[in-house]
Amino acid sequence: MASRLIGGRLSGLIYSRRITYLPNFSAIVQHFSKNCASQQATVAVQPLISEYGSSCFEVGKARVLLQNEDLLLRGENSEELLDNYTVNIFQQVSQWADDIKTNSIPHKPASLYSAECIIHECAPKLKTEFQELFPARDLQKHNFTAITISQRTKNDMSVWNSDVEAEREELLHLFNNGAKEICTSLEALGYWADFVDPSSGVPFFGEHTNSSLFETDYRFTRFGFTLTDLGCCKVISHSLWGNHAYVGIIFTDAPADHPLLLPLDQ
Repeated sequence: MASRLIGGRLSGLIYSRRITYLPNFSAIVQHFSKNCASQQATVAVQPLISEYGSSCFEVGKARVLLQNEDLLLRGENSEELLDNYTVNIFQQVSQWADDIKTNSIPHKPASLYSAECIIHECAPKLKTEFQELFPARDLQKHNFTAITISQRTKNDMSVWNSDVEAEREELLHLFNNGAKEICTSLEALGYWADFVDPSSGVPFFGEHTNSSLFETDYRFTRFGFTLTDLGCCKVISHSLWGNHAYVGIIFTDAPADHPLLLPLDQ
């Protein structure tokens, strides 16, 4: 697993992003399940170490893990622990994408991993753009975190043939089933969560809405994707994998720096 934290007010719409690469989509779902299981506990803080020379590296100031039994046995109070330990979770890394593309980072994720998960902390202005998608919720009153999940594809998604159609159907099935599990993990901790069904463009669990969010919607550019107009249609493009990507999105009111959304060792 490879992970990077990016902080700062990006475009005034995103406050921070946490990028994680994993071998495949199933590993992302397991990643959330592991973190969810860890959250049934007390909070402990553990420093992260940067190791660019290893095949699995993580970069950041600190990681929050929940280790209930250890802390209870030691009689430590989680609130005091957090009060006395400042965790600077967001770190500005402006050269992240460039480093990957120019091979400045050994073992670049583009060649090692087939799934990308990015946690986006959304600013109030971006909440407004998505309000119609969730009419039953007042997004301004809650945290609003977007989780984009990209799966690298074998086929070029800008063309259409039987192979592309079959792969899209397979990835749609994987995403919808996995997104349900991720939402269940978030809800188990008391948070609201919903995802957009790529086939219909509407929230899977939400109330009926006339608003939709397909992968060619301009709002995906808010999350770092590019839309290319081919004349007859538009196609979404990934920063590393180009047109070889299938993109899905999950929304939650869990804060972007919640331990559930932090990297876990595999």
